Amino acid sequence: MLEELAVLGGAALVSAVTSDIWESVRGGFTRLLRRGDREEQRQISRILNSAPAEIAEAEGDAERQQAAEEGLAQDMTRELTQFLTRHPDAADELRALVDEVRRQIEARPAAPAGQVNNAYDNAVQYITQSGDINVSGVPRR
Repeated sequence: MLEELAVLGGAALVSAVTSDIWESVRGGFTRLLRRGDREEQRQISRILNSAPAEIAEAEGDAERQQAAEEGLAQDMTRELTQFLTRHPDAADELRALVDEVRRQIEARPAAPAGQVNNAYDNAVQYITQSGDINVSGVPRR
């Protein structure tokens, strides 16, 4: 049960870091992990402090970004598993933090989809699309 929660916590952290909600939930992770001893706090603080930079460094390279996100999730899952083993009373707080990350991610407005096709001179474009296409920007009812 605690291991599953640690996996959810690691995934929530990655979701937060890779979105615009990191600063709003970072404090929650920091407060949660203050229960640990100095070495635990240092180790987890290192992960929390370096996570945004590691993810940002890989941006634009899908393979590197996926590897960075998976590595961060694994590191945080391992740390959270050890942390929850020593501090099982922190499980409810971590659950609440995971729920908060989910709530904030789900509350974010969906990015509008768009497409631009340009053809110049004698160029030909073959475009295959499906679904409703709103040229005017006003959804059809």
